[in-house]
Amino acid sequence: MSRRDPRRTLRVPVTDCGVAHLRARARGRSLADALRRIAESHEGDIPPAPEDTHRLLPVQLPARLRATLAARGADEGRGAADMLAGILGAATEERT
Repeated sequence: MSRRDPRRTLRVPVTDCGVAHLRARARGRSLADALRRIAESHEGDIPPAPEDTHRLLPVQLPARLRATLAARGADEGRGAADMLAGILGAATEERT
């Protein structure tokens, strides 16, 4: 996304290990873009977000992905930022 819109920005809690994983996947792009690509390719259940977060990563999502996360989150009573943190946690565990 080319412009930041504060109304559409999610602040996703990220662990140190998650930041390292995003940096490895970023390939010269932003960490937020790497997280978006991970979320788009994620399949299956979304685990709970890790509790030992040290940073909040501002992320803007495309409308389609945001709607998908909102629909799944409504069923589970979770927010989109929590679900993104869970997706990143699952991707980090797969890597190790």
